[in-house]
Amino acid sequence: MYPTAASPAAWGRSRRTTSTPGGLLVLIGTAGRTLTPHQQAAVAELAERWPLLLAGAEPAGRTVVHRQIRPEAMTRQAIMAALATCEFLPPVRAVLTLESRLCAVGTRLASELGLPGYGMAAADVVTHPIRTFDRLGNAGLPIAPGEPAELVAWCVTAPPHHTVVAAVTRLLPHPGSRADELVDVEDPALADPAVRELAAEAMRALGVQSGITRLHLDLSHAITGASPGLGDDLGRTVRLATGLDLVREAAWLAYGVRGPRELASTRCTMARRAWVPAPDRPESRDRLRGMAWVDSVIWHDGEAEVIVIGGDAEQCARWIDHARHVLVGSKPW
Repeated sequence: MYPTAASPAAWGRSRRTTSTPGGLLVLIGTAGRTLTPHQQAAVAELAERWPLLLAGAEPAGRTVVHRQIRPEAMTRQAIMAALATCEFLPPVRAVLTLESRLCAVGTRLASELGLPGYGMAAADVVTHPIRTFDRLGNAGLPIAPGEPAELVAWCVTAPPHHTVVAAVTRLLPHPGSRADELVDVEDPALADPAVRELAAEAMRALGVQSGITRLHLDLSHAITGASPGLGDDLGRTVRLATGLDLVREAAWLAYGVRGPRELASTRCTMARRAWVPAPDRPESRDRLRGMAWVDSVIWHDGEAEVIVIGGDAEQCARWIDHARHVLVGSKPW
């Protein structure tokens, strides 16, 4: 059973006594030369622990995996047909997708193979906002369609409908920034029984059987949305601040294994991720590379995704402002 401690630091310190399950892990949708650095790190870590098969439209490039299939379409039928052409594969024991848009595909494939999954009822609802609000509202839960989210509760659900809020992300309003979020290992929302109860009730109402869901809330704890999976940074800020590896958690759940995990040590108690409009310039890369408080900078079509680490919110704010100055104020060569 998962412990009931609110803090991720307490939640995950127990050592896992279960041995690593065997058999092939099928990872859907994350493959190809277009892998982001976050995705590359996730695929490499999964491949180190389990025999990994990528099911994606693009070639895997230099990613080290057991096998790869390239189905004609990202559908259950096409993936099953591609799997049927493979010879000498280990038995498929788990199906995982890290992308919200492919949650239903992964869930249908897992169901076809008789493996643990997100739950067909949940997968068909959570990827459609109107259906999500209808289901939550009919269950009598507080909803706020159209309102901006101010925090995200990372809900880890294992059968039978047992949900733990493993971490909380604060969404910070910042003019000119597409996203700005902060993860604090001791966020007070984690100790709030109302948040934990709301998360558990929401996952039951949506029909989530096994997996990770991001529950979006406003400050009054009305639900503004729900998203399956780990988001575009794959829980990187959560891992930096709390030591909780949500990619690995998702894989364990896909294998049907539950229980507390051992947390990695961390260099900080807070991590912040912000998007800064900025051109990709060699001078900016060189200046940021030597700054120990910068975890990563990834450029996306004129925007820089910056993740910094710190000991408190004020320090993280200073690092983000400094990084923004470096990125925007740098002069081209």
